[in-house]
Amino acid sequence: MSTKPKRTQSGTSRSDLLLSSHVGENAELFAQILAPTSRARRDLLLQALATHCPWARPLPCPGGLQLGVLLPPGSEQRLTRDAAALGIATPRLRPMYAEPSTVDGWLLGFAALEPTEIEAAAARLSRLTPRVSARAG
Repeated sequence: MSTKPKRTQSGTSRSDLLLSSHVGENAELFAQILAPTSRARRDLLLQALATHCPWARPLPCPGGLQLGVLLPPGSEQRLTRDAAALGIATPRLRPMYAEPSTVDGWLLGFAALEPTEIEAAAARLSRLTPRVSARAG
C-alpha cells in the first residue's frame, strides 16, 4: 500500500484538486487573508534581490505567489546549478513560456517562506557570479 497521494494523468493529486476547488469557491476570502502577507513577502524579495543580486532583473509582479526574474543571457544553466549547490531551488523560467523561448530566468516562490528565509536565500545567492556562457549571443 502506497502512502503517496494518487495522481491524475496530469500529475495532480486528488487532494490538490479538492484544495483548488475549495480555494476557488472562497477566492475572495483567501485573497483577503493571503494578499497582505504575500505582498509584504514579495516586496521583501524585491528589496533583497536589489541589495544582493542586482544582476537578477525582476519581471513586473503586481500580485501572486512567485516572482519571475531575468538572468544575464547564457547564464541560467550555470547559475541554477550553482544555486542548487547552495541549497536553493531556482526553477527555470523558460519552461513557463507556451512557445519555445531563449529567456534566461528563474521563477522564485516566496509566499511559503518566512521573511528571514527570503533574506538569507538572497544573501546566499549573492555569492553567485553571473558570467555569460560562450553560447550566449
